Amino acid sequence: MKLNFGAIVKFILSLGIGLGLVYYLQSNISSEQRLQIIHGLKNIEPWLVILSILLAGLACIIRAYRWKMLLEPLGYQPRNSTLISSIFIMYLGNLIFPRLGEVLRCSVLMREEKIPMDKGIGTMITERLIDILGLGLYVILAIIFEYDKFFDIYKQYSSMKGETSLVIPGVLFCILVIGGLIVWRMSALRQFILEKIYGVLEGLKSILMLKNPFLFVAYSLTIYSIYYLSTYILFYAFSETMDLSLGCGLVVLIAGTLGVGLTQGGIGAYQVLVTWTLSLYGVSNTIAQTYSWAAWILTTATLVAFGVIAWAYLLKRGHGKVS
Repeated sequence: MKLNFGAIVKFILSLGIGLGLVYYLQSNISSEQRLQIIHGLKNIEPWLVILSILLAGLACIIRAYRWKMLLEPLGYQPRNSTLISSIFIMYLGNLIFPRLGEVLRCSVLMREEKIPMDKGIGTMITERLIDILGLGLYVILAIIFEYDKFFDIYKQYSSMKGETSLVIPGVLFCILVIGGLIVWRMSALRQFILEKIYGVLEGLKSILMLKNPFLFVAYSLTIYSIYYLSTYILFYAFSETMDLSLGCGLVVLIAGTLGVGLTQGGIGAYQVLVTWTLSLYGVSNTIAQTYSWAAWILTTATLVAFGVIAWAYLLKRGHGKVS
């Protein structure tokens, strides 16, 4: 993927929007609240931190095994260590530059396992499509379990005098903005895909040739369950969120997932969407922001650490020091 002027501009704008959202959040709280947020972050129970790190790592490892199932029908048997390392490097790369991680992920496979770039991209896209279905499953479950909450929110907004006419256009505008940003963020990857279209299509067909479709589904459901569990267990870090419902965990997970896709590394957008979602459940702004920062920092720091370790491991193995 070439780092052309357009890609650099998108990166700067994305990061700028994220930092702008962080400024917006911080400008709406007092210095006392800011100190409370910092204090809350410092006093999270160590077992929650350790469990969050383990869950993030486990999700990446299972994702690697699931990817292997897509590569096997194409005649490739990559080493598990390479696949796991490439997944960690992918997340690290995406934190550095938009879509860089996807290219690095497939590049690792090409260099270490001699798997053509286009085949890697095709199977990776298949994974992404499956993950979109997974997000759809989250949404359906959230609607089922949190229907009353959504209905209450609708009634709350529609009953606001003088502002009723703005509700539907406002919601539609937000949907268009979010959808546009996601498409914009994916444009660089789409251009790269079009250049490798034949191999991509062959990679996509791998989903139809799975040796064990049930195991593939089990891996996918396990990954999604881990993401949910990572979101929900952090509720126990704060007294105000400790009693929130399982359905609330789903809604927060959806909000966070959208936030990650909107700005570079999710910075700003993740905190805004998660804070806003928690506020709908009666959580104070201070605690909501503390939770959103805790979840983002834990996830980001874990992926950076694992990504650096994975990169160092591959470099060492490449020099013949690791078998």
